[in-house]
Parts: sequence; structure tokens; C-alpha cells
Amino acid sequence: QSVARRDGGYIGKIATLALAAAIAFVPVQATSERSPRFEVLARNNAKRWVRIGALWEQTAKDDGACYLT
Repeated sequence: QSVARRDGGYIGKIATLALAAAIAFVPVQATSERSPRFEVLARNNAKRWVRIGALWEQTAKDDGACYLT
């Protein structure tokens, strides 16, 4: 697996026994504090990027660490 930072987001590949896919995390222009931080895209067989999910930024209560869910 490889991941590279690009245009404020990330692009890379995920490979498992059942799946091999190019993925991208694209930054979202937040419209509220509850908006997702990234859209999750995957490249389909037609080589087009399709949205498969989103990631929200959270902060841990115990140590203040930032993470994505």
C-alpha cells in the first residue's frame, strides 16, 4: 500500500484478499462544524472516481488527540 498527500488530501491504494482499489480522501469545504472533513472516493472499473463514504474529524477526550472516523 502506498499513500501520497495531494491537493490537501490523500491518494493511495488498498489491497486485501478480496479487494484492490485506488482510493482518495478529498477535503470538504465545511458548511458547519458537523460537516465531514474528507470525502472518501474509490476508482471504479470505468476509471471514474465514485464517492463511497466520508470521514469526520474527532478529538479524544482523554488526551486531546485528533483522529478521523
